[in-house]
Amino acid sequence: MKRILTVCLMVVMLMSLCAACKKETARNQNQPGTGRVLITADVHVSSADAHSQDQLRKTLTYAKDHDVDLVIFNGDLVDVGNAANYATLNKIFRDVFGSPERANVKFIFNMGNHEFYPTDACAHEETDYEEQFDRFAAFATKWSDFTADQGSIYLTEVNGISYVVAAPSDKRVYMSGNQVVYCAGIGGYHTEDIALIDSLIAQATKENPGEPVYLLSHHPWGETYGGASYGMPEIPVVTGMRAVMEKYPHLVNITSHTHFSSLHERSFAQDQWTTINTGMHTTGKYVDIEFDAKGEALDYANIENRRYTSADPVGQALHGKTHLVWDVRYGEESFTATVFNMATETAYSHLSYTVPYGITAENQNEKFLYELSDRTAPTLTWSAEDELTAELIKTGSAISMKLTFSDTEQFYTTEGYRICVMDTTTGETLKTLLWASHFWAAQDQKASYEITVDELPACSEYTVTVEAIDFYGNFSVAKLEATV
Repeated sequence: MKRILTVCLMVVMLMSLCAACKKETARNQNQPGTGRVLITADVHVSSADAHSQDQLRKTLTYAKDHDVDLVIFNGDLVDVGNAANYATLNKIFRDVFGSPERANVKFIFNMGNHEFYPTDACAHEETDYEEQFDRFAAFATKWSDFTADQGSIYLTEVNGISYVVAAPSDKRVYMSGNQVVYCAGIGGYHTEDIALIDSLIAQATKENPGEPVYLLSHHPWGETYGGASYGMPEIPVVTGMRAVMEKYPHLVNITSHTHFSSLHERSFAQDQWTTINTGMHTTGKYVDIEFDAKGEALDYANIENRRYTSADPVGQALHGKTHLVWDVRYGEESFTATVFNMATETAYSHLSYTVPYGITAENQNEKFLYELSDRTAPTLTWSAEDELTAELIKTGSAISMKLTFSDTEQFYTTEGYRICVMDTTTGETLKTLLWASHFWAAQDQKASYEITVDELPACSEYTVTVEAIDFYGNFSVAKLEATV
């Protein structure tokens, strides 16, 4: 009798073991058309910022507990690529998963401009690529299938879906405009990089014909609402990359970097390919989402045309309300991409998009076609009633100027404005700045802007011009102009 019980027990154990093996095999050999992926970026984890740490910990815990197959961090996972921040990252991952071997979620890490910053971004004109890459590689190798010898541009596959990770092979940080505001790393892609990206997309397409191929690029290529003039790589790079992407209608380009809200409808677009801009993962550093009186998130970005930091009472009040990722789920012939609020663990149903495996004229999302028309020539204009008013303000020896103007007639396609202050007598440009538009903050009425330009040198007369910028970086032919 004892032998019979022993045999029965062994049979039951073998059956359980086989079932577990089958389940694990099915998971490892997951076919395209299944699985769940969370995509985010711009987490900006810092050893000194508890809020960014808490937000990342919550995302990892959610992924661990909700059958998420893959989490993609598309750049700027750290605020600065120093040893202390990577140590903080490792601790958070270990707190959630215990060890890399015990993690039940796969990860893909891409490099953003902040991974290349050794200290404060605005304090350096050039960073040591090798040192920063080695720190990133040490972390990514520990928690993903990444290996340092792949370099920053490579092809990987998870559950039958191909991902081309495309960080630049060389990163030099240039300053443009006001260093306090505009200090994003641009450039860094060589002709060889673009050719390699092209070949990797082609390889993935050949191996899995008809299936989507994800191109992970931290900086956008002018295809999303925040991507035209904010920290985008130089024009020859953009032109080269767009020429590559136009060849692949099944391409899904994941971009980030802009920090503009994923709740804005322009975070998703389809033309010859599909583009998804992630927005910012955590509101700890910038808050760019507005709420109504009930605390519900509105569908556009920018509060009163400024970004609130964690030091602001308004920013502090909004911290717990939004924590956005893209939630991707695969179907038979398409996948859905939905904006998901990790703070409330709810999806925004009106911001859920069905993406076919391959864009054609028949299945293209017509909602975005007006953005994707031929924009080779600027078309933004003002009405005859629109004007720019300028008021000079002198406080002791300090000179500033208060400007007032309204949106263009095509305010829904205007990304922002370029403001130039010149010495009327000499024609010398004294000050140039970019100003973000309110986007869709008021679809039924144009917005009005009040801007103060500080630290102007003394001269007898000033001429001010305002040009509108569309989503492709084109400037309006007409300018608003005032003399004071």
